Amino acid sequence: MKINNCDSLDCFFKETRNKIDPISIPLQKETIEFKFELYKNLLNLKYDLNFNLNKEQFSALNKYVKEKPFKVVECDKNIGIGLISHENYNKLAIDHLNKPEFYLKIANDPLNDVKEFINNVLRELCYRKDISKSLLKKLLIDNGQLGNFRVLT
Repeated sequence: MKINNCDSLDCFFKETRNKIDPISIPLQKETIEFKFELYKNLLNLKYDLNFNLNKEQFSALNKYVKEKPFKVVECDKNIGIGLISHENYNKLAIDHLNKPEFYLKIANDPLNDVKEFINNVLRELCYRKDISKSLLKKLLIDNGQLGNFRVLT
């Protein structure tokens, strides 16, 4: 290995990736005894397999997880949760987003300008050799997304 010749983390990770053999790492006797005791205790554990859901409730929960026929939303004023159909949720969201007293309508998407600015700064840092090309590839923004929107009912 040429670890001593590495001057960056990228080089170090590249040189050490998949080169360490776990068998060659020395283990102390206490470590081996601890592993043995741990496995022995895990075998002796008794699990209580009584579930708090019956089969019908469990299948209904599985059906919801797979199909998601409605949306579970937070209620305003910390009252709890509410159930709402996807169509009604989308209608409420669009109605709320179109209210001019809450949101200002903008002509263009500022996210594109911000992405371009960040990418230009990153390219400049790479050009000045402040960051490596591999780090640049990891940090460049390809398709940024805005945060999530949610409606409180």
